[in-house]
Amino acid sequence: MVNISPFETHYRHGRPMLTAKLQKGNLSAKYFEFLIDTSADFTLMSQYDASLFWVQYDDINSVEIKIEAANQTILHAKKAKVSILFGAHSLLVPILISREQVEIPLLGRKGIFDQFKITFKEKDGVVVFERNE
Repeated sequence: MVNISPFETHYRHGRPMLTAKLQKGNLSAKYFEFLIDTSADFTLMSQYDASLFWVQYDDINSVEIKIEAANQTILHAKKAKVSILFGAHSLLVPILISREQVEIPLLGRKGIFDQFKITFKEKDGVVVFERNE
């Protein structure tokens, strides 16, 4: 197995953020900034943001579900799988795409947190991702 160095990302405006590239199939990729959300099961973004990398809400072959956001807002979403790339890492992760607008895309636990040891260094304003072996 190839040893990949830990990846660091920085807090912005006091919040742990990750800039990552998303790609669906062979289509062009697009960079997004995600809030790293330890309480979110799934990565979440709006249908508008998804359309920026050619994923159309109506074309997602999944049943629409209702989810409750942390602020108790009900969102309607469909589940898809996309490639997320950051540093030297590339992962195929489940993502919820919401019909409603979301303030900022969220990076959830499923497909990400189980692949890494993640350390939040709030004093230094850094989040470190170390790949599990």
